[in-house]
Amino acid sequence: MRLRVWVIAMGAILIWGGLATAQVPPPPGGPGEIGGWYEQAAKAGDPKIQFLYGVRIEQGVQGAPDMEAALYWYEESAKQGYAPALHRLIALYGGAGTIPANPAKVAQWTGRAAGGGDARSAFNYAVMLETGAGVARDVAAALTWYEAAYDGGIDRAALRLGYLLSQGEAAPEQLVRALMWTDLAGAGVRGYQDLRRSLVERLNSDQQAQAHEMSIHRRALRR
Repeated sequence: MRLRVWVIAMGAILIWGGLATAQVPPPPGGPGEIGGWYEQAAKAGDPKIQFLYGVRIEQGVQGAPDMEAALYWYEESAKQGYAPALHRLIALYGGAGTIPANPAKVAQWTGRAAGGGDARSAFNYAVMLETGAGVARDVAAALTWYEAAYDGGIDRAALRLGYLLSQGEAAPEQLVRALMWTDLAGAGVRGYQDLRRSLVERLNSDQQAQAHEMSIHRRALRR
């Protein structure tokens, strides 16, 4: 599985998009029969077979490589939420293959993967929404997806929440929430110390204590 690294505005987005190695054993037969079996199974709507059929087409197992046809089957599979197809599309539209990079398509399929519960995709989609990469900038939506990413186990998403909530002329209650999220990120996340220091300077001791209590409660809610 290959790792694509996107650098967008404030940092790196990690997107996985390798080709599958697992195969579904088709019925015995020659290459033509095997290819026909994959085609019929893909047309019948099985998302795993649709993805594997796309892989065969992309790699030239079904004849000459045909990226347009491969993308069609990847998208058919991805529409059903099949994770390997979603990540392959993200990688290909991100520049991992022979087709031109398409940030809008990357955002589209990353959003779909995020909606399916993938925490890494939720974080990536939040960054795209925060920075307007391939999608209209929407900080409120970015906050929602960062929170989903945090609940999925990505601590640095909490730091992004803390940072965004601390920007501008933030009201005291918003700064308390910013400190809560910063503390949830933890000292192991790069940038934690600087952000926490700046927030503590803007809050009194009672507000800091409130943020601490809120962080205990919110951590307990994490899935």
